[in-house]
Amino acid sequence: AHGGDPATLQALLADHGRVLRLLHGELPGAGGGVRTRILALLERLGHPLAYVPAGEFWMGSDDGPGDERPRHRVRLAEYWIDRSPVTNAQFAAFVEASGYRAQGPWRDEFSAGKEQHPVVLVTWDDACAYAKWCGKHLPSEAQWERAARGSDGRTWPWGNVWDGNRCNVGGRGTTAVGIYPQGVSPYGCHDLAGNVWEWVADWYDAGYYARSPATDPRGPETGAARVLRGGSWHNLGRHVRSAHRNHNEPGYRDDTIGFRLALGHQGPAEPAQQAVK
Repeated sequence: AHGGDPATLQALLADHGRVLRLLHGELPGAGGGVRTRILALLERLGHPLAYVPAGEFWMGSDDGPGDERPRHRVRLAEYWIDRSPVTNAQFAAFVEASGYRAQGPWRDEFSAGKEQHPVVLVTWDDACAYAKWCGKHLPSEAQWERAARGSDGRTWPWGNVWDGNRCNVGGRGTTAVGIYPQGVSPYGCHDLAGNVWEWVADWYDAGYYARSPATDPRGPETGAARVLRGGSWHNLGRHVRSAHRNHNEPGYRDDTIGFRLALGHQGPAEPAQQAVK
């Protein structure tokens, strides 16, 4: 893979979705040198990933709402996760290439100058359609939380002391992704607190933590609502804690809701790997 030739990159972009599916499909099984080249090319293409090594972390909280309890140890296999939420420009490229709901509600919040803002007004199904197109999947709830709080159980991505200057909260509307570098997570992810709520793969169950597997949990098999994580520009500090859980019906859309994607050897229970045009 060549990560530095502008002519090569321009040619690749002519079939953007296919190239992304190819690169994402090769990454989990790639050796060190090839892995490095794939990651570099993905970054040049505007789809940078953060690596989260296999390991354990503390999930949940014993001093938050009941659906965060009990605090428990979880072990996850290695995976990658988007460094930032999916942007308006990225979602627009998918729509242009695939023809997916070209006049969808997401365009209502995509005005000039918001190319690098998170896409909003997208449903869980919209997020899965984008994931299929580019060859990734929504993160599991556990993958999302590990990426946000690291292995040391921190309250917010940056640590255990609240600082509203490290994230987009308080009712100002979405901001461009990545403009709060002081709020970055232990693995290099931006905007995991505030800016937009993020859909994850799991069905929601308030009591799931009491019976969830200790290794690679994927959530309940069925449900009525999907989990949302991270809080948004509309929320306060307690709602953007890394352990905080929210949920809504998969067809719900709002100007506070977006998503990011993940990639691993094995996706969630409902994989999103089939190609969309």
